[in-house]
Amino acid sequence: MKALKNQRFQSFNLLKKLALFQKVLLLTLSLIILIGYEAGADKNCSNSTFNPSFIEKIKIDLAQIKERGKLIAIIGKNPNSLFLYKGRLMGYEYDLLSLLAQELKVELQFIIAGNEAEALSKLKKGEGDIIACDLNSVKDDPQINFTTHYKEVKQVLIQRKNKFLWERNNFSVNRDQKKSIPILNAKEIYVTKGTNYFNLSEDLKSIIPQTKIVETSWQETASSLIARVASGEIDYTITNEDIARSYRVYYNNIKIETEVGLPRKKVWAIRNNSPELLTAVNHWIKENRKKSQSIYLYNKYFKNIRISQSDYYYPLTKKLSPYDHLIKEAAKQLNWDWRLLAAQAFQESRFNPKAISPAGAKGLMQLMDPTAKLFGGKEVFSPEENIQTAIKYLQWLEKLWSKKIVKPEERIKFVLASYNAGQGHVIDAMHLAEKFGKNPYTWEDNVAHFLLKKSDPNYYNDPIAKSGYCRGKEPVQYVEDILNRFEHYNALVN
Repeated sequence: MKALKNQRFQSFNLLKKLALFQKVLLLTLSLIILIGYEAGADKNCSNSTFNPSFIEKIKIDLAQIKERGKLIAIIGKNPNSLFLYKGRLMGYEYDLLSLLAQELKVELQFIIAGNEAEALSKLKKGEGDIIACDLNSVKDDPQINFTTHYKEVKQVLIQRKNKFLWERNNFSVNRDQKKSIPILNAKEIYVTKGTNYFNLSEDLKSIIPQTKIVETSWQETASSLIARVASGEIDYTITNEDIARSYRVYYNNIKIETEVGLPRKKVWAIRNNSPELLTAVNHWIKENRKKSQSIYLYNKYFKNIRISQSDYYYPLTKKLSPYDHLIKEAAKQLNWDWRLLAAQAFQESRFNPKAISPAGAKGLMQLMDPTAKLFGGKEVFSPEENIQTAIKYLQWLEKLWSKKIVKPEERIKFVLASYNAGQGHVIDAMHLAEKFGKNPYTWEDNVAHFLLKKSDPNYYNDPIAKSGYCRGKEPVQYVEDILNRFEHYNALVN
């Protein structure tokens, strides 16, 4: 009997071990399958940075762009494409895009790309409709189409004036090029691998074997290489003449007159499933090339040195205005991003501390005399005192609206509108919104809608509108302009 019990006990233990073994085996097999799947996924990802089939799902062409009312451009942050001058958005590519958007009867919206690879990724993912950056490395790509060229530019050698080591000779990179090129005696040219500059330097090397080509990281931009030449870290690089012109005034020790190779055609890029947009852009480019406005824009940015000599040429000088230090300190008191306060200051006075509006508002932040007096301001044309008085007023408005509007990103719209038109009109718009079934604590399409209505007697004569008539379009546009500018400053200003 005892032996039978032992036998049963051993059998039971064996069954438990078998069950445990099965569990371990199943778990191991599951892990192997999971690891194999993940390894395969990683392998697939490593072979391509973008899934080609994904672009087929993105159907954004000219009709969709017109329906949403915006052309979204992917653009670079540099003196060629987009920069800030005294707080104002400017740039050759930016101005061209603005003209294109006018032609298409839509607004222009832009997003910043740090480099060419990022720009292409954003385009393919549908984040933007067109790339308006200097495309130097893209060859044939089945997922994108290139526009017709909007400009031809020379390609030039960048060198320091005090280290002019080239000698004239009758060699030529291209037989069709009649101009001679200089010879480099065993010196190094730094270029970004994979770009047209790299290919051009390779052609140069085939003719002048003693030329040494140094490949830099794909993340290295033409502007950073020019800066390295100017600082003496390297001796030579090659870039487009327009880029060279943008930086020559800032780096006044560089020489850019030596042409290398033939002029290059500059183009933009569009997804290959946006044929209507491509047709429209190509038509506009061909028409625009014939107009004097195109020549004017080129001269404005690449032959007019006044802009690039300014101390307020961002990002080269890292300054928006002469009052950045005052705005930064004041923004801390208000607990605002300083770029938001800068956007408001630009909206008010274009950073002019002596500005006087037709209505009598004065100074950097355009204070009316009664408001300045109420908040202790005496010297309204003093930038320091004007902005400090404005901060006291904004703090008072923040406290007023914090009781009603909890979310800071929503409250700022009520604060800005109140600064422009007075809180009484904004409160009226809230009451009207509530009366007509809208949300009195939301700005877009609610309070803003009824602030616009306050120029209509059917609304400003309503008994609940205590402050009467208001040109409501002005504060609504004021809020929109400042927040748009803040978005731009946020993208461009560190």
